[in-house]
Amino acid sequence: MRTPEDDYEKELHVGNLFFKHKYASIDIKRAIENMDDFEDFEKFYTEELIDGNVLLKDYFGMLLKKYKTNARELYENTGYSEDYIRKIKNGGRDNPERDCLLAICVYLRATVEETQVLLRYAGEQPLYARRKRDAIIWYALKKKEGLVALDIHLDKYGYKMLTKPEKIEKQD
Repeated sequence: MRTPEDDYEKELHVGNLFFKHKYASIDIKRAIENMDDFEDFEKFYTEELIDGNVLLKDYFGMLLKKYKTNARELYENTGYSEDYIRKIKNGGRDNPERDCLLAICVYLRATVEETQVLLRYAGEQPLYARRKRDAIIWYALKKKEGLVALDIHLDKYGYKMLTKPEKIEKQD
């Protein structure tokens, strides 16, 4: 028997939890390309345009709630400042670092789908399976590896770690 929580989780994974849309993105892209005046476009599609910071803030807050954590715990385990993480949570941080968001998702042991949605809402590139560093991160997310294990893998292949080296020593 399906519950409202099942639907909530489904929406969460496809990234539509906070943004229901009437038009497909491809239709909006075509409209942008065919409009002569942005103001005309905006009047017609105003309900379809999103403010990324609002989506990021809401989705990030939902992830923190789902995984029962807070900015302080993330700071202690990822190396990103508590203030930086709070700004993401409160919508006051434009364009947070991709590696910060990835470190948070790995620490939370979030799903790949949740990670992709968070990256999209932040305006960052999603994980791309053909990019070796991204493939290593994707694997860690799928296997629910922690940050320490992931950073060891990244370092082994010569890639930048998600956390600061002193955090690895602290967590071991």
